[in-house]
Amino acid sequence: MHDTVYCRQAEAGRCCIKVVQAFRHCGPFKFPGHLLALTLKQQETKRAIPFKKLYTSEGTALENDLDEFFLLKAVKSSKKGRTPGIDGIAVELYLKLCDLLGPIWLEVINHATNTGSLHGDLNTTLITVIPKPGKDHLECANYHPISLINADLKIFSKVIAYRMEQVIRNTINPDQTGFLKGRFSSDNNRRLLHILSSLHKIPPAWGLLFLDAEKAFDRLEWTYLWRVLEEFKFGEKCISMIQILYSNPSVRVCVGDCFSELFQIERGSRQGDPLSLLVFNLSIEPLAQLIRSCPQISPITIGTSSHSVSLCADDTLIYMANIQQSLPIVLEKLKHFDYLSGYKVNFSKSALMLVNIDKQAVSLPSEVVTVTETICLGIQICSSVTLTAKNNYLSFLKKF
Repeated sequence: MHDTVYCRQAEAGRCCIKVVQAFRHCGPFKFPGHLLALTLKQQETKRAIPFKKLYTSEGTALENDLDEFFLLKAVKSSKKGRTPGIDGIAVELYLKLCDLLGPIWLEVINHATNTGSLHGDLNTTLITVIPKPGKDHLECANYHPISLINADLKIFSKVIAYRMEQVIRNTINPDQTGFLKGRFSSDNNRRLLHILSSLHKIPPAWGLLFLDAEKAFDRLEWTYLWRVLEEFKFGEKCISMIQILYSNPSVRVCVGDCFSELFQIERGSRQGDPLSLLVFNLSIEPLAQLIRSCPQISPITIGTSSHSVSLCADDTLIYMANIQQSLPIVLEKLKHFDYLSGYKVNFSKSALMLVNIDKQAVSLPSEVVTVTETICLGIQICSSVTLTAKNNYLSFLKKF
């Protein structure tokens, strides 16, 4: 087994270095830097963001021990034919021996929950990297990371996810549609098209800010996440279950036949983890609440309906009336949220679409890029419904 690869470094050109050194500062493998005043950040999270709380009965239900119903549901819903984790045990084994192993595995999970610790081998992930076609493969950024999590850990995570699904929709505003049952990304686009079709009902000088988050899942700060869960009124035991999965996970990176030594990941929402999607939903919801609750940010109002923000996974769209006043406040809130959570906007890939106002009439910060059309959740969006329909249907028909 090798643990060295060839990599391009600016000061040394092509050289042979350790795998862990090569990927140390790349994407999800990037080791966290200094976290600014963590205790102060926890306190500031509470002061800065209005949280919608769980009902007491919902929080209490999540404090119970995990039961066999959710365990069997998690095992039987696991997808077959997937590459196993670093232990080499495929989920098919658990499916085959579910009745035999179920009670034992349930005891292991509840013991881990009560003691706050999980055996280190369970929480070790193998990350294999796949080269992007047509790219320089001596550059670490030109690889797709694929996380191979142990099947038993996935089952544990899925059990917690199933329980949280029962209550999380009451906490997360309908503005957010990603990874939640009964909500669809198409709802966001339909909402946007309805707004564009109502131009005559909206006062001039409004805009749409399409945000591109820089590695949103990988940058999530766990200290912030624990505080968010507390403020949403998730109970101590429920938070402990999640912390067991996220605290001290170890990783080994595989490049071809080269393997790194084990190292710790200290932030991020893990790819391939069934719980990570719900965790990300909870972590991003405070941003939406910041936007909605700020009186200086004017929403777009049509009749009795107000529109401030819509979210689907890491795709965020902010609706702003009175763009001259609202935009600077939105940018200020985004920077503040970055400080609290690690969520960072990539402004070079974000876009501001001005509607019913000339670009020259607005004083825009240098980092904001204005566009007349952009892509939102796979749909080409223009400033009018007519152009939007025309461009999308024409591109679709050209395929035939």
